[in-house]
Amino acid sequence: MGPYISTNPFNYVFSNVNSQENVYYQSVHSLVEHFHKGKNSLVLAYGQMGSGKTYTIGFQPEDYSLENFNPDIIGNDLGFVPRAFQETLSYIHLLKSQGRTANLLVTFIAISCEDIADLL
Repeated sequence: MGPYISTNPFNYVFSNVNSQENVYYQSVHSLVEHFHKGKNSLVLAYGQMGSGKTYTIGFQPEDYSLENFNPDIIGNDLGFVPRAFQETLSYIHLLKSQGRTANLLVTFIAISCEDIADLL
């Protein structure tokens, strides 16, 4: 049996000089726009321990709710989850101002080996 060869298509490789904002707009922003059109979206952070997944996600759930939402505050070091929340909550505020409604369902899980943890 020959060597295993895997081809994994990807669009971009980020380096340590890329900003969180750049990572968001290059990789997640189009999925958020897709989501706003009523489609499902999925972002998967995968990699070995210590490779930067938590930093890139940059999730601080207590800072992002409809009650505490301020569309003008987004830190430069915040990852793609807070940025996606900001964009989506801004969109929901727009819908509400037009007398429309929106339902938002979010799931955050962590999978490590055979352990699955609900992060919310």
